[in-house]
Amino acid sequence: IDVAGARFGFDVLRPLSGLDSTNPERTDLNGTKALVDAAVAKGVKKFIYVSAILTNARALGQDAYESDGFKNWNNFGKVLDCKHEAEEYIKNSGLEYTIVRPVPMNNDFPKDVGGIWFGKADTLLLKSGEVGKSISRDDVSLAVVDAVFNEKASNATVELTGVKGAPPTARDRWWILNDKASV
Repeated sequence: IDVAGARFGFDVLRPLSGLDSTNPERTDLNGTKALVDAAVAKGVKKFIYVSAILTNARALGQDAYESDGFKNWNNFGKVLDCKHEAEEYIKNSGLEYTIVRPVPMNNDFPKDVGGIWFGKADTLLLKSGEVGKSISRDDVSLAVVDAVFNEKASNATVELTGVKGAPPTARDRWWILNDKASV
């Protein structure tokens, strides 16, 4: 946790880990649990976790967990299953938290993607007819920074996607969670 900054009295911890497609249990599950435990021990006030959509697909039924989106993404060592277990660990830690579940991220500039759509957990399934299927990494980063100070993001699990062709989403509309992903 020393490298995460908790020893310096930080109030917010946003862990950053790379994709380890060979062993997501080590990074996405056990690494996150270790950071949560250290954050609790050091008095960190808020934990912000970037997860992924479809982490809860198994609970959503066969259509979700048999979908190509889930199978293709979870093929990397059951990464979505590991992220789901990590999310539950965070929620039960006693820490204030924000869990951000973006759709697949891209390197496009936010202005090329459009607006940001904020949805309730388990809303996006990467199916045709949904509001979006990708989001700029920059937009995800902006949402994470905003989550640090925005009370609407506290103890929330939110899904994010870009809305192609839409104007940028005004900040006062962020964290207002949609419950329908269809266009």
